[in-house]
Amino acid sequence: MDVIAVTLSLKRFLQAVAMIWETSKPFSDFVDNYQEIKRSIIDFTETDRTTEDGDYEKKLESLKLHFGKQIHSVRQLDAARDVRALVFLLEKRLLLGWFNVDPLVEVMKTYEMDETNTFGDLMNYRIKLNDFKVCNKQAFTPPPYDPDIFSQVPKNRDVLPPRVYDKICALMDNDWRAFGNEMVCENYATEGQMDELKRDGNLTNEDATRRVLDIFVNGGDKRSKRSQLSKLLRLIHRNDIDEVVESMFLDGNSGSS
Repeated sequence: MDVIAVTLSLKRFLQAVAMIWETSKPFSDFVDNYQEIKRSIIDFTETDRTTEDGDYEKKLESLKLHFGKQIHSVRQLDAARDVRALVFLLEKRLLLGWFNVDPLVEVMKTYEMDETNTFGDLMNYRIKLNDFKVCNKQAFTPPPYDPDIFSQVPKNRDVLPPRVYDKICALMDNDWRAFGNEMVCENYATEGQMDELKRDGNLTNEDATRRVLDIFVNGGDKRSKRSQLSKLLRLIHRNDIDEVVESMFLDGNSGSS
């Protein structure tokens, strides 16, 4: 292990912790403001629910359709019988929170709240949040991902050659969450492992995908990894990645270049 690399990574980590400590007061203000805006939105939709024109349910179904691919769980979406439950589900999946209020914008537009004072408050909140992130960029920027330093998962990538590994990481985008959920269903990962990964808001999609794959290649029967990988990719409707990976294996280009 490169001692210099470890030292630099730890130094940057400590700098980030110090920056977060200095910004703890505005952080608390953002959380409080977010909770207040969220409550106002939910209260408004509950009022809309009392009408008898059936629009509430139609709008709710529209939102479920909009967020369906990101949540990737028909059962949990069906269980969300109102906006409050849907918002809670989005928060649980870390798709919504004080750090990202874009889903609330979609809720407000769907329920025709874009002319309300609350919508103005939400827009102002987004502007302040963006400014806060820019001013404190160092605290919000994680050190470069180094699996030898940060990952506690033992490595065995023989079942998934490096170039295939890198290609999946480059293409997966936000679907690593859905991939991880299917891994839990197939007993390649635990819910605890996935929940811990989703809580790390500093990871890029590529870094998160790399960590998910670290868990995948070390779980289950390694002899069936290629077929299981194909199955998982198709379950999350990423046939494009599956076809690219299959092509790399067939062409013999999956090894290190």
